Amino acid sequence: MTAMPTHGDDPALARAAKLAAMAQALLVLAGLRHHLVWGGSLHALFAAFETACLLGFAWLGGLAWWRGMARVRVASPGPARLLRLSLPALAVAVLVPSFLSADVVDYVLRGRVLALHHANPYLQVAADFPADPMLGFGDAGWKAFPLPYGPVVAEVQGAVAWLAHQLPGLSPRAELIAAVLLFKLLFAGGLLLAAGAVRDIAALLRPGQQDVAYVAVLWSPLLLNECVAQAHNEALMLVPLLLAVRWLLAARIAAGTLALGVAVLAKLVPAAIGPLWLVWCLRQRRLAAFGLGAVAVLLLTAGLALQFFRDPAALAFLDRQSAVTGASFVWAASSLGLVELTTAQALGRAAVLLAAAIAAVRLWRRPQPIVMVQGAAVTLAVAACSLGIFGPWYHVWWAPLALACGERDFLARFARAVTWTAPLGYVVYTASRHLVAPHQVTMLGMAIVVPFGFALVRPERLDP
Repeated sequence: MTAMPTHGDDPALARAAKLAAMAQALLVLAGLRHHLVWGGSLHALFAAFETACLLGFAWLGGLAWWRGMARVRVASPGPARLLRLSLPALAVAVLVPSFLSADVVDYVLRGRVLALHHANPYLQVAADFPADPMLGFGDAGWKAFPLPYGPVVAEVQGAVAWLAHQLPGLSPRAELIAAVLLFKLLFAGGLLLAAGAVRDIAALLRPGQQDVAYVAVLWSPLLLNECVAQAHNEALMLVPLLLAVRWLLAARIAAGTLALGVAVLAKLVPAAIGPLWLVWCLRQRRLAAFGLGAVAVLLLTAGLALQFFRDPAALAFLDRQSAVTGASFVWAASSLGLVELTTAQALGRAAVLLAAAIAAVRLWRRPQPIVMVQGAAVTLAVAACSLGIFGPWYHVWWAPLALACGERDFLARFARAVTWTAPLGYVVYTASRHLVAPHQVTMLGMAIVVPFGFALVRPERLDP
């Protein structure tokens, strides 16, 4: 394995780290404005300020990320120094008042359904408990929407809500803020673990460039914003998924299979790479280890099923999210009258199955680590872009795996383009606070169409 060049303090790298923290500080300003200052007759001016902060974040964050990767490619100070340089941006991201999404509030409310009201969040909703003092927070529609995620997420939400409730002397608002901060700290730790796992995967795929992959994940403006600043729960799926791939490649098949099962029990999406998993184990002649891991997954699933799914009605969560559409190719095709919504949804699911099948066949023919990782990333990328509803945080599912692959691989270029452009998809929302069609179109364009096109026609511009 080729050793990566190292050196001590690099002023240019330190400046890039400061830029990354400054970018997150702009999101803090935008969040404070969003939650605390409407502006009255000056509303348009304040909305423009919020949008300018978002644009500034995208530019400074992207510049810091780009420069960081370029400097580390030349000579890395090592993972310990990179970690220390990364902590300020992570810390500021934790302090961002989540304003591009209110999902984290729903996590708290659903956690209270389980931990404080001792009810099943797959059957009962926050609105079923009108005396809950936190019911005044969050979006009304989602407070009447049962939990759409897997039972691992349910357990984590309940634990965080319970822990925040144990803090003495807090008002409902203060307790909510405490719970949100706990989630953000958890997700920030998850991003650190994800970056470490990607570093290990990259060390196997392209020795000598593993620290570039580490910075590509940990300094990514997309990942910092979606996983930490806006506190989407993708880290609860991403960490076990990346650990699963890392352990699979290191021949720890049973542990990797169990980790993949945990990822699926957080969100169903990683099940799409199940065919690749089976092919790898068959080609490596490790079916016994795979079986051991599968048995562990089944036991874990059985325990969670006894807790949550004794009533068959609770299993409606398996397709509940598919009933929601927006900002996706499925939504666009049905809105333009090209196909019926149900047909568009079926085509989207078929695209995921086809991607998984093609990746599995390719892996069978070439059972190599790079083919495994690329196949998993492609399958998850197709899933992110083919579902009935899309959000930029869906790129969290696949982008870290793609960033572990070769520098000039198309998928890696697409991931880098997405990292820079996806945050720009929020500009209509920050300017208007509306989630109507113009926002949906802008989001779809800036988070998928534009970066895909740029990676296709200007690949040389995407090599830092």
